[in-house]
Amino acid sequence: MDRKIIGVIVIFLIVTLTGFTSNTYAKFEKNVIVQYSSMEGKQAVLSSATEVLLDLEQLQMLSIKIADEKMDQLKSHPEIILIEENQTFSIQQQFKVASNSSSEKDLWNLKAINANNAWAEGITGKGIKIAIIDSGVSKHPDLNITDGVSFVGDHYNDGHGHGTHIAGIIAAQHNDFGVAGVAPNAEIYVVKAIEDDGFGGVDKIIQGIDWAINKKMDLINLSFGDLESSVALHEAIRLAKQKGILIVAASGNEGTDQGIGNTMIYPARHEEVIAVSSVNQSFQRSTFSSTGAANDFAAPGEEIYSTYLNGGYATYQGTSLAAPHIVGLLALLMQQYAYLTADELYEGLKLYAEDLGTVGFDEWYGFGMPKYQTITQSTKLFSLNESNMQAIEQAVQAFNQKPTAIQFTSIMDKLNQVRDKAFRDQKQKEMEKAVAILSKSAEKVLVTFERSPTKYNYTKASEALQSLPETATKVTLDERLQAGLLVLAKPAIEKLERYENSKTKSNYSQAKLAIQRLPKSPLKSELQVRLNQS
Repeated sequence: MDRKIIGVIVIFLIVTLTGFTSNTYAKFEKNVIVQYSSMEGKQAVLSSATEVLLDLEQLQMLSIKIADEKMDQLKSHPEIILIEENQTFSIQQQFKVASNSSSEKDLWNLKAINANNAWAEGITGKGIKIAIIDSGVSKHPDLNITDGVSFVGDHYNDGHGHGTHIAGIIAAQHNDFGVAGVAPNAEIYVVKAIEDDGFGGVDKIIQGIDWAINKKMDLINLSFGDLESSVALHEAIRLAKQKGILIVAASGNEGTDQGIGNTMIYPARHEEVIAVSSVNQSFQRSTFSSTGAANDFAAPGEEIYSTYLNGGYATYQGTSLAAPHIVGLLALLMQQYAYLTADELYEGLKLYAEDLGTVGFDEWYGFGMPKYQTITQSTKLFSLNESNMQAIEQAVQAFNQKPTAIQFTSIMDKLNQVRDKAFRDQKQKEMEKAVAILSKSAEKVLVTFERSPTKYNYTKASEALQSLPETATKVTLDERLQAGLLVLAKPAIEKLERYENSKTKSNYSQAKLAIQRLPKSPLKSELQVRLNQS
C-alpha cells in the first residue's frame, strides 16, 4: 500500500480515537455539589475534581465536575457530608400586562396588609438588609438598590422582569409616582442567580445564599422552586437560618382548582422557610396557589402592579408576588422591634395574621394573612421587645463585673441579632473595657513565658489565653504565644530535621525524646506526625 495512503489512515485513526476518548470521558463526568466538614474534606474534594466551578466558603460547599469513579471514592470519605448532582429550579409565575389607575399608595394589596398604618408611624423598614435572589433587578426610577451581584453574568441587570417586579413590591420608593413598596427604606441587595430565561442552577442559588450570609442579610426572598427537593439547597437554607436570617419563599403555582393535595414546591416546603400562598382581592385562595401543611401565611398574589423592565410597570399574579409582601412586613417588624430574634419575629407575624378559611391553621392559608398593627395594638410583641433589651442590659452588666469567654460569646450572639446599631455598638464598647482588663491579666502570664520559655510557663500562658473571648486582642496574643513556642521547640525541630536527613537509630531516639518533652500543643502533634512518617 502507498506510504502516503497509510499515513492518512493513521492520522485519521488518531484523530478519531482521540475524539472518542475525550467524548467518552466527558460522558462519565458529572456536575455535583459537595459539602465537607473539615479542611481535610475540602482538600479531598479539590484533589478529586476535574474542575472546580464554585467555592462556597460560608457553607463549606464546592461545586465541581468529577468523574464517576472519583465520585464513588469521595462518597466514602468520612469528612464529606453530602454529594448531590446539580439541578435546575425555575421562577414561579403567571404573567399578564394591565393598566393601573390607583395612586402609588392606594393599591389594593398595600391596603390589605395595612402597610399605610406602618408608614404613618414612621415604620418603613429603615436599616433592614434584604437579599432578593432572583433574575436580577433592572435600573428603575422607583427603585433604590444598595448593592448587588450576579452569578450568571457580568451584571445583575434583569433581562426577565421577575426580580424587578418583586423588588418594587418590597421597596419601591414613596415619590408620588408609580408604585409604593411595603418597606420603602429597606436596603435592597440584588442577587442574580436565575438566568433571563427564568431558570437557574441550584449551585448558583446556593452561591447567592452564601453571599447573603457573608453580607449579613436580615431577610432573603426566594420566589422560585421545583417539585423536586435539593438536599444541598436545603442545607444552605438551614445554615442561613442558623445565622439569624429569615428566608421567605413562594409556595408555588401548582395548586388545583379544588385545592386538594400537597402541591407545594421546594424550597418553600422546607421547615426552615416561611412559605407564602396567594389570595385574591376577596381574600380567597387563588386557584393556582399551592396547598399543603408547610404553608405558613397567605398574602396578596393577584393583580399585583409593580415595577418592570425599561422603567415601566406591569401586573403579575402568582405566589412569587405573595412572598415579597411578607418580606416587606417582616422588614417593618424588624425596625419596629429591633431586639427580637428571628424566631420571635416569626411568632410575631402569627400574632399579626388574620385567620382565613377554616378556623385556625389550614393548608390553604397557613396561619392566615398578616396585617401591620400599631404598637398599641401589638402589646405582646412590645413587651417581649422590651424584655429582650433588659435581658441584654443585665447580661452585659454581669459580664462587666466578672467577664468570661463563655459569657462574651453568648452576649455577642444576642447582640448580633439586635438591629438597633446604636444600642449594639454601645454595649460592645462597654464589654470591650472588661475584655481589655481580662486581656492585660493574661498578657502578664504570656510575658513570663516569653522571658522564660519553659514547658510549665507555656502551659500557664496557654490556659490564660484560652479563657479570653475571641477578639482581635486574643488573636495577637495567640500569635505571640506561638512565636514563643517555636523558640521552646527549636531544639526538637533541629533534632527532627537531623533525623529526616540521616535516619539513624540514635537520631530517631534523640528526636523522639525532644518532642516528648514539649508541652501539649498543635505544634507537638505536627512534629510527632512528621517523626512517625519519616
